[in-house]
Amino acid sequence: MEKDAVSDTAQPLAAGPVASLFDGYDKIGGSLRSSATSGETKTGGASSKVNVSVTEGVVELSQALQIDQSLSVDYAGIAKVDQKMQFVRKQKATSTSINIVVYARHENASRSARNPKMTVDTQDMKVADFVDAYGDSYIESVDEGGEYYAVYTFFTETKSEQTALKASLKASGIYSGVSASGSLEIAIDNFVKTTNTAWTFDQEISGIQNPVLPTRDTMVDFAIKFPSIPLDAPVVIGMTTTGYEHVPDLDPEFKEKFAIIIKNRRYFVGSRIDGGLTEPLVKIASLQNSVAVLEEIYGTYGYDGDTGLREFRDLLEENRKAISAQFVAYEDDPVQDFTPPDLPSLDKGTPVLTFDKGTSALWGGGGGGPFDFPPIQESLRNRQTLRVIRLRSGSEIDAITLGYRDMHGDLAAQKHGGGGGSDQNALSFDPGEFVTQVDVRSGRRIDNLKITTNRGASTQGGGGGGGPHTWSVPDGAVVLGFQGRSGARLDAIQVVYAALKPAEFRPNS
Repeated sequence: MEKDAVSDTAQPLAAGPVASLFDGYDKIGGSLRSSATSGETKTGGASSKVNVSVTEGVVELSQALQIDQSLSVDYAGIAKVDQKMQFVRKQKATSTSINIVVYARHENASRSARNPKMTVDTQDMKVADFVDAYGDSYIESVDEGGEYYAVYTFFTETKSEQTALKASLKASGIYSGVSASGSLEIAIDNFVKTTNTAWTFDQEISGIQNPVLPTRDTMVDFAIKFPSIPLDAPVVIGMTTTGYEHVPDLDPEFKEKFAIIIKNRRYFVGSRIDGGLTEPLVKIASLQNSVAVLEEIYGTYGYDGDTGLREFRDLLEENRKAISAQFVAYEDDPVQDFTPPDLPSLDKGTPVLTFDKGTSALWGGGGGGPFDFPPIQESLRNRQTLRVIRLRSGSEIDAITLGYRDMHGDLAAQKHGGGGGSDQNALSFDPGEFVTQVDVRSGRRIDNLKITTNRGASTQGGGGGGGPHTWSVPDGAVVLGFQGRSGARLDAIQVVYAALKPAEFRPNS
């Protein structure tokens, strides 16, 4: 009889359960069971590899990290998951995100099962009782060793943005299959420093006790050297399972009754990492990540006007629970028939950031050179806000220094203007504090400038020349920063702002 493809799915685990050959395994619940088989053991030698991948979404990210067990184990919330699955969840990958994955693996021992035989008498045993005690499969191979993996996650919202970013990465020499090298490390570091796309970075190690993680700009070099680092705390980094239906001496009558378990295995986990009911579950989890990213942006700017997104978040959670309930129901009664649940959240589409952008009048003249504010959409996605404004002035504004923070922390302050005049009091911004009013006197340059926040704090400098102008932030908008012109002095200035709107839903691809 030809093997069922489901039974051959590889299931690498990092810092996973202490699995032994021939142990029972529940593929749907992702947990170990008592052993119902025995046989011979074949031992393999050590091996290692280092891979670099550019992936899209949750599934490709998981595959690049050598996770081949069903993702339902994590996203259904029915079992304690291993280190790598927790790591994937932390990245908040969406269907349109892009990942740069640097993965190193050192396997110092492998064992595989040969000539399996049943050790449990299945005559007169109920299938449900057998599965409860021994699972639906047995462990066919186990690999021990250690892994190092580092991941950049870039958050794009649409397929077109995702495609464009992937092309930019390739143009920079960053793509799947490229050799890990010092030049690749420089290329990745330069790309991250110059991109406006919002990103996060994370890394983990298994197999080494008390490891010291490398810096972001040395991660590739560390990955290259990882296979040569002694493993003082090796863990299970991979295992494969095979369904009991493939054990040659399984009782034929029991095997016939076991068919319902094979059917339900296909229903729940299919033959892929996101097969069966796991596929819509992963889609829902990805959409929940999209919602979470938007809510983090909303929280940064104090926006609470998107009731539709909150309703969608609740619907996603309701649908996720409906799927998880079927996994739990299988644990209670594995021989029952299942019908796919109704999942209306998957018909809604993917929510994307929506906003109106604007600028104040440009006060001042045309001298000096321009300084610009970054693209507003990417600034919002990066959750960029002002953290400090410093003025230097005498009879005019000699210079303005603008310091921002984003999701990664404080950005280097940028000074626009010259060294004349004297320092005025610095205006520091707490989280949730934004510019609400700007008072300007200007002619050919900025003669006087006063900037006030929603908490009543302000900074001011300059003299009495030029004509007066007062600007207040429009209702529902938030000031993001400033742009203008400068040379030896501050020649012109303009406020940049945005008004967040309820998310739009784009069709799922």
